[in-house]
Amino acid sequence: MTAEIHQFPASRTAHNRRVASEQAKRNELAEYLRTVAKWIQADDVKCDPQALLLVLSGKAGDEVVWKGYADNPDVSLRDAGHAAYAQVNTTFKRRGGNFHDRRKL
Repeated sequence: MTAEIHQFPASRTAHNRRVASEQAKRNELAEYLRTVAKWIQADDVKCDPQALLLVLSGKAGDEVVWKGYADNPDVSLRDAGHAAYAQVNTTFKRRGGNFHDRRKL
């Protein structure tokens, strides 16, 4: 004798909660990017940024975007990639993933 298992249909409420949770995560990331933009505008960063390399990560994969490398011989996309690789492969834990400590003392 065999039994078939039937999945209950996903309720609209559960779907709406999942969508709201995902939107909250996206909003948190967008707010962090706004904070980084404020640091750049206020010249509150350790280097003089002339280009940007950004990796957007999700369940389906990663998307890499960059700006400012094509027309600027002073910065190298390859060097930025090496810096990101070194950041990911450190043997010790960095608080928040930042290279520079941004806590206000």
